[in-house]
Amino acid sequence: MKLDKETVITMLVCITIVIMWGIYSKKRLEERAKNIENIQSVNTESHLKQKDNSIEHPVNQDLTFSKKEEIPLSKNIDLPSEFIQNEYITCEISPTSSSIKSIVFNKYLDQQRKEKIAFGTKNIPFDALQTFFGRNFELIDVTVQDKKPRSLTISRKLKSNLDIIDVTQSFYIEDEYTINSQLFIKNSSEKDITISDFMISAGTITNFNQMAGDNIRQEYFSIDSCLAAGNVVKTKAFNKTGFNEKQENPSRWIALSNKYFCSILKPADIFEEGNIMEAFNKANNIPCISSKGLKILKVKAGESKELKYSLYVGPKERKLLKKFDDFAVKIMHLGWNWLEPISQLLLTFLVLLNKYIANYGLSIIVLTILVKLIFWPVTEKANSSMKNMQKIQPMVLEIKEKYKNDPQKMNMKIMELYKEHGVNPLGGCLPILLQIPVFFALYNTLNGAIELRQASFLWAHDLSRPDSLFIPGIPLPINPLVLAMAITMFIQQKLTPSSGDPTQQKIMAFMPLIMLFLLYSLPSGLTLYWTVSQVISIIQLVLSKYKPLLKKEAQA
Repeated sequence: MKLDKETVITMLVCITIVIMWGIYSKKRLEERAKNIENIQSVNTESHLKQKDNSIEHPVNQDLTFSKKEEIPLSKNIDLPSEFIQNEYITCEISPTSSSIKSIVFNKYLDQQRKEKIAFGTKNIPFDALQTFFGRNFELIDVTVQDKKPRSLTISRKLKSNLDIIDVTQSFYIEDEYTINSQLFIKNSSEKDITISDFMISAGTITNFNQMAGDNIRQEYFSIDSCLAAGNVVKTKAFNKTGFNEKQENPSRWIALSNKYFCSILKPADIFEEGNIMEAFNKANNIPCISSKGLKILKVKAGESKELKYSLYVGPKERKLLKKFDDFAVKIMHLGWNWLEPISQLLLTFLVLLNKYIANYGLSIIVLTILVKLIFWPVTEKANSSMKNMQKIQPMVLEIKEKYKNDPQKMNMKIMELYKEHGVNPLGGCLPILLQIPVFFALYNTLNGAIELRQASFLWAHDLSRPDSLFIPGIPLPINPLVLAMAITMFIQQKLTPSSGDPTQQKIMAFMPLIMLFLLYSLPSGLTLYWTVSQVISIIQLVLSKYKPLLKKEAQA
């Protein structure tokens, strides 16, 4: 590439933009960290020790629809929280509302790696498995029964005019992240009761940035419903304006999820009335989503109704979601529907590799090498085709100049030239197109895998975040893997045969700088994959270049 005046000026402008963007990004990260510290008024450790005697109403009751489902509580009933736990989770349960106010994940830490992360705080309670009876029932009695380390039973008596119901609800931690709940509803009235809009909550959660303080590049924050008919999963993504909608199709389960964690509520019998989906912003502009399953509840006088639920609250790990429900893996959102099976397959293979290698950085390298080896013949064919196109490029330009006033004849002559030299103009494109779905699938896999969060490799302390090195006196954080990615991209570009005109080649020469600017904050797991992929491509191009010489020497 000729370093003329315009080229040098353009390069300086690009470099200046990259530096300014890095300084801006650093300041934005510092401001975000301060905001998170102000917002999280109650950390998870103090939250576990706290015995809050105040009666908390669900966070979503200030929405229009939820006000109708509010259960008035007696001022005389004021019981402290109870706790059940296993190795993986600690659940804080409110006897008054008979709901899970918070769940602390014992094996996951916040961005600073100091405190355990959780669903639910004092300001934004989780409130999963809370029941709503759709009428003005008043709580008149609460009793805690059968308290054990992993289980708890709560009995409540509710009254509305002449209607009285006794509700007994049990909570039992079945395995790692699954909580089973049984609900016995006894009609203690003298007449039958029909509750047309009985509800049970899947909880209320925030995005992962608010939950753990991570600087998320691409957040997945949505409500999912697995429809009973055909097991189709419908998704409603969070938006800033918020929403309060009813999904009317019968649901097999409902789920709330951010990028790495989720809450899935599955009833023994389907939610025949669908579910309510809510998205809103709390104080300090904290985004929240919640969902409740809908059911028609009929209980004859003096009789009881039994309802069973399973609640998965934990990381979006494929094997755990698959264990809970075959279709739960769809809430991982690893790309478009047609691309997700490829992403799921690659993620499964990556986890399998790590089982033997015991380092996700090395596992990414091995996975990248294997994928490149699979596509080696295809890439070789594309490189060969581009090389042949490059050889005849001077003749193509000559024809274009000779027949520039007769486009029809010019195209005919060019096609004859291609046929004469056995060149396919699409030969360099089609093999590359075959690799694009795998490229995007790998990108989605590495960008959305919770397994990479806080997994270290060399100087990168967290493969889900940029591998930033902060050097005293330099305002711009240095991300070595991104710089290596840009350098290898430049080398690959110089080695790749090009049949474009000089103007196009000059424009393409700036692509590494443009990509460096756009992808400077890319997670290090992705830049590691991209860099290794380009190094292998460079090796293949070098071998392809010297292959004819080696062949001649062998013949000699």
